[in-house]
This record gives sequence, C-alpha cells and structure tokens, in this order.
Amino acid sequence: MHKIITAKKTKKLLSSDKEISLIDIREIGPHSNGHPFFSISIPYSVFEIELKKLVPNKNVMVIIFDQNDKLSEIACKQAEKIGYKNLFVLENGIKGWIDQGYKLFDGINVPSKAFGEIVELKNKTPYIKPESLAKKIKNKENILILDGRPFDEFKKMNIPKGICCPNMEMPVRIEKKIDKKTEIIVNCAGRTRSIIGAQNLINFGINNNVKALENGTQGWFLSDLKLEQNQNRKLPLPKLKPNKTFTKKAAQLIKKFKLQKINFKQASNILKDESRTTYLFDITTREKKYSNFNKGIRNVPGGQLIQATDKYIGVMNAQIILLDDGDLIRSTMTASWLKKMGFHAFIYDGDQTKLKSLLPK
Repeated sequence: MHKIITAKKTKKLLSSDKEISLIDIREIGPHSNGHPFFSISIPYSVFEIELKKLVPNKNVMVIIFDQNDKLSEIACKQAEKIGYKNLFVLENGIKGWIDQGYKLFDGINVPSKAFGEIVELKNKTPYIKPESLAKKIKNKENILILDGRPFDEFKKMNIPKGICCPNMEMPVRIEKKIDKKTEIIVNCAGRTRSIIGAQNLINFGINNNVKALENGTQGWFLSDLKLEQNQNRKLPLPKLKPNKTFTKKAAQLIKKFKLQKINFKQASNILKDESRTTYLFDITTREKKYSNFNKGIRNVPGGQLIQATDKYIGVMNAQIILLDDGDLIRSTMTASWLKKMGFHAFIYDGDQTKLKSLLPK
C-alpha cells in the first residue's frame, strides 16, 4: 500500500544521504519541459519494464509523481504487484512541487550536464573555440581531434578530421598514436562529454596540451562550419592484459581520488546486502550486443554512464560496482567521476566469471 508524501518532505529527502528514487511517470515530452532536478523519467507506457532496470532493489524508497491526474496511484499498484514495498505518491504531482515554490529544470540528463559545468568551473578545463580549431585544421597543425561519443553518434555527424574514441578509453587508445607535441582536442555533441573527456586526460596525467571543444558539434554548426557525416574513423582498442603501465596508473589514481578497489569476497558481501541498491556495470566499449544484462550486469561505456546517470542509475546514493577488461584504468577513471557525483563506486578487481555466480539466474 502506498503513502502520500508532500513536496516539502521530498525536497528534504533529496538533500539527505538516504537511498531514494524520484520517478516522473509523465511521457518524455512533459518531463523534458520541466521536472525536479534529481527525478528520473520512466513514462507510464514503459513503467513496469524500466522500473526493474532502473530500480533493482525492491526495498528502496520510491516516490512517484504525475501531472496531478491520479496516474501515480495506478503505477503504484503495478509496482506493488511485482514486489516493491516502500512506495509513495507525491502529493498533487508536479503541481504540488511548483506550489511549494520549487524549481523545475528542462531538458534531459540534467544532473550530468550540471556536473560537467561544475567540473569545468572547478578545474578551469581548457577549451578551444570552433573558429580557432577550424584554423588549426586548415593550417594542418599537429592536432588530434577525439570524439568522445559512441560510434553510432559519431557516424551521424562529426568534426572534420575527428576520430571516434570513447571518453574513458582515450588514454589506452591513444597511448602509442601521438607524440608529446600533439595537441589533443576533445569534442562531443554539446558540452558535457567534451569537458569530462578533456579533464579525464588531464587527470590521467597525459603530457600533451589538451582542450575541450566549446559546445562540441553543436557549436561547430552554429559557427557556420561544415560537419562530416557517415564517417568510419575510430581508434582501435589495443590488447591491455597484462599492462603494467595502466595497472600502475590505476593504483595512483585510486590513491589520489581515495577510491575503493574490491575483490570477490567484498563484492559478494555488497551484493548480498538487501538494504542497499547495487548496480553492476561493464564500462568497456563493446562492438557486439552484451549478453550479461539479464544476469545483472549492464554494459554501459564509462563516458556514457557519466553523461547520462539518470538513464542508467535510478536511485540516489546507490552503490555501483564497475568492471572493465582487467586493466582497471577505465573503471578507475569512471569511479572517480561517479564518486564526485555522490555515488558509492567500487572498482572490481577479481575473477569476473566467479562474480557472475552471485547474480540471478
């Protein structure tokens, strides 16, 4: 049986360290036009399917809101039927939130975008304007333009001379491709992944001059510069095991950012704790469809996970176990950002085959 909760009480909970899922069951259009900052979108039309993915722990506190049209009550009944136990309906829906004087935020992936702006402001991440980059391309300067988006996005449109290279894999993919004099420009469609990608390379300790492209492909287009379409350029991922360079660098970053590396026994204890929500992500970029999703491991490249946390993580203050191919550098860099975003991120260093034995059949 669900309970009614006020906007004021909900706002207070959002500022706590409690695990909570605030779910907007309106369709994506109304959600994009304005929603509470930390709410996630699960439209009623796909509610039951997406709820299981985004909120895997059925004991967590779930607050559902609508357009003040009683749809939340129906959604709660569906959630109850599949085992959710701690359900609340936001009093008067989105109207109740507005009536209390609380702000709405438009767009999607709002927390991630706001985080990117904070990263740039705090770190003074260097950037380059589209016109300046265009001149460098024209003059054939020693530059490398890395597009941090997934390959399917890259193929739709890209900066001329750009090459696809997922954000969290940049250090390992470019290791032997450049000299110290090469200037690296990181871009995405807009801002967030450009900023995170560039700062990631800086945090990694690369010796090259690194900049983020201001406003990505969008800024390029708005500057009346031409984009390319349907390109296939991408940097391959080298064989990483064993690689002492990356293992050593991962250890340095774990110490620097005070991250936590866990073994099988520790992971087992975390996963057995039903009082906490724990997600497992394989954050490597894979060409083929990942087969372990139904077993509890979801493949989400690290850069995408940071770019769209609300798309993959439905519970605030949740725990996250990260897996890569064993080098740990990609999971370490991803964990460093997730920790700053308020999540409890763990770097798994153990037998992944053994880990799968802990997951639902």
